[in-house]
Amino acid sequence: MKLFFALWPDSPTRQRLHQTQARLLPLTGGRGTAPDTFHLTLCFLDSIDPDRMNSLTAIGSEISGKAFEMQIDTVQCFEKAKVGWAGSTQIPQALLKLQTSIQYDVGAEGFDADPSPFRPHITVMRHLPKPFETISIKEIPWAVRDFSLVASLPDATTGGVRYKVLKTWALRD
Repeated sequence: MKLFFALWPDSPTRQRLHQTQARLLPLTGGRGTAPDTFHLTLCFLDSIDPDRMNSLTAIGSEISGKAFEMQIDTVQCFEKAKVGWAGSTQIPQALLKLQTSIQYDVGAEGFDADPSPFRPHITVMRHLPKPFETISIKEIPWAVRDFSLVASLPDATTGGVRYKVLKTWALRD
């Protein structure tokens, strides 16, 4: 089972991201990702033996990150992956600390986490026909109050994947 720790936007944030996505798709092309899949990956773990799930939930329970505010104000693309994403030009320190803490704890427990540099983003478009320049958007406020452990499961209906939130932990105020 492929697992990852992530931030899952609340309903108002998800709705605003979806509205932004709808406005940008005609300009950028590609296919929009489903709004119920919008998330910001903190640490991707790939395939994990189900017997090790307790270790991951223990890691999540021990994280003492702070709640924070984030302003989503830009849409960019990963040219090679042909993916469009929404993010922030001002990355909150609390986000960086949370991600670093999870990444460190996962490694200390012997899990192989994706070693790629952390680039906080929410994928909103896939299969872009061509890259596009950075687009500034009207700020979308996001009050981040928790983080989750999520499973990426095959979806026989679409041939893609679906996400299942396994456990969520509150961040302290």
